[in-house]
This record gives sequence, structure tokens and C-alpha cells, in this order.
Amino acid sequence: MIFNMISTHLHNLFFVNVRLKALTLAVSLVVWMVLLGQRGTVVTREITLGFVMSSNQQVDHQVKTVEARIKGTRMALNKLSKNPTQLDVDVTAYAPGLRRVRLDPGDINLPLGATILSFQPQYVKVLVRRSYESEDQKFKKANGNKK
Repeated sequence: MIFNMISTHLHNLFFVNVRLKALTLAVSLVVWMVLLGQRGTVVTREITLGFVMSSNQQVDHQVKTVEARIKGTRMALNKLSKNPTQLDVDVTAYAPGLRRVRLDPGDINLPLGATILSFQPQYVKVLVRRSYESEDQKFKKANGNKK
């Protein structure tokens, strides 16, 4: 009698509503794979510094790149490695002289699914100078010093 009860219970467990059970298993596998794919990988990338300045400014700096730790999905990190990434630093508001400029990680354009965990250095020293080249001199240089 116990054997018949166990046999009936096992039959119901495995062979009743098989399609619904297969669908449930498939959905749970898809959710599991999506969650595994979103854990993210952490990589270190060199990001080039670029400077936004007005026409009458010149900038001298020694730091050319920053090192960033970036976390993201494989697809986002693949997009990141294919496209050069640049951090643009706006120095238009700075007066001439030696300045300590804070770098903002929000100024880095990253693909969707990638985030910056940290980067070094967070500050750079730049020497902002006035450009004394007049518009007339720029025009002469562009046209080969013709009058």
C-alpha cells in the first residue's frame, strides 16, 4: 500500500502538467542566465585627457592619461574597448597660472551598462596661459604669410 502511494505521488510529480513544468524550467533558466550575465567584470583602462579651452588660452600639463577601474557587462566593455575614451576637462573658466583641476568621472562617456568604480589621479596640475597670437597672425599663418 505504501508502495502504491509513493508510486502515485511520483507519477503525479513528474507526469502531470508536463508542459507547464517545462515552461517553468525554461523561464527560470533564462532568468538565471540573465542574472549571471549582469554580475559584471572589472577592467582597468587608460583614458586620455583632453582639454576644452577658449581661443585665447593655452594649457600645459604633464599628465596625459588617467587609469580607471570600470565595471560592466561583457557587451558594454567590448564597446568600450572598440571606441577610444577621452575625459574632456573644461578649463575655460580658469585664470592664467598653475591650477589644480579636479577630474569628474561623470565627464567620461561610457556605454550603457558600464560604470566607473575609481580612477587615478583625481586631480591634475595644469598651467593655463594666455595665447598672445592675434587673429591677424593666425590668418597670416593659415594663408602662408600672404598680404
